[in-house]
Amino acid sequence: MAGISSPETANVTINKDNNNSGAVGEEVAAEGLSFSAVTLRKLPHLTDYLPKSDLQARPNPLERNEFFHPTEGFYILSSDVILRQIVYDLSGTFPSTFPRLAYHRAGPRRDIYFDPANVRVAIVTCGGLCPGMNTVIREL
Repeated sequence: MAGISSPETANVTINKDNNNSGAVGEEVAAEGLSFSAVTLRKLPHLTDYLPKSDLQARPNPLERNEFFHPTEGFYILSSDVILRQIVYDLSGTFPSTFPRLAYHRAGPRRDIYFDPANVRVAIVTCGGLCPGMNTVIREL
């Protein structure tokens, strides 16, 4: 586990209007606000199991899809993370005792490592609804 950040000033704004009316107030920079270090939890990657020399990166086939054109920022970068705890008390009144953890984001990457013509997949569900399943099947 490697720390990906150290305490530093965050780019956060705070609403000056504290009456909680839901109205949008003037926003000002939160000076002196800092977060404690965030620990990145390493998740298994294909390169942990196969030598890089055996893997050939190739462009994602979505780049050639006639019906879907990825927009800027569509692909996930290796530096994109999701915070485990997404709610922070900016006042510091209730400091969290939980470790600040982050995980790599899942999602489409610009490069893939398997030839789509040679890949076989199986989709297993355990009952219940699976929103988006038709989209997943179509894209496979």
